[in-house]
Amino acid sequence: MCVAPEIASLWADRLQGRVREDWGAPPETRGYFRGATHCLASLFRAGRNEEIRDLLALKTYGFWWYDSWGVKALAAMGKGDEAIRYAEAHLGLKDDRSEAARLCEEILLDQRLGEEAYHRYGFEANRTPCDPRTLTRAARDFVFKQPSFALHCGFTALKWLVGGYGYEITSADVWEAYRRTMEAAGNLGEVEQTGKAIRDLVARETNGECFVTRVLRTELGL
Repeated sequence: MCVAPEIASLWADRLQGRVREDWGAPPETRGYFRGATHCLASLFRAGRNEEIRDLLALKTYGFWWYDSWGVKALAAMGKGDEAIRYAEAHLGLKDDRSEAARLCEEILLDQRLGEEAYHRYGFEANRTPCDPRTLTRAARDFVFKQPSFALHCGFTALKWLVGGYGYEITSADVWEAYRRTMEAAGNLGEVEQTGKAIRDLVARETNGECFVTRVLRTELGL
């Protein structure tokens, strides 16, 4: 959702009554309101995170696409550990575990718990796009302490950038991901092979206007 928080708050006010009515109704009379996700997204954009928790508490059934907003709300309130516990408790057998893993990985990376993020969620999370900026920050934070992990994060950030993921990505974002990846590679003595891997990755870019290629073309000799 890209609207201003004030507009999002107005939409949340408009939609929340209907959501409360549906989720608070007995199962036999409960309907389905298509605006529930928009309501939760609006509350989150408006920073009304406690209201998200209150609203989700009315639900008597599990549904990850709603519950994921509870995870995001807790994380935004600085309650990362509680957010992860909430995610793990509300993930059903039929839900998309890779999406949940990506969300939990981002929370741990923001808490600068990179090694734990990688071991607990890295494999599943890398099957779905992760915010490239989050991965680049992790590469920056661990470039000296855990250069192998930093290299993994930086290269994955570039992979998702090449795939066209990320919100309002700028050339500075691309350069930062590239620099942090190469810095980690330098600390591991793997500059040549990493540079070749990045060149091969970017050379395969086909998304949109090939933004990453345009930014790094001269640097990579493309």
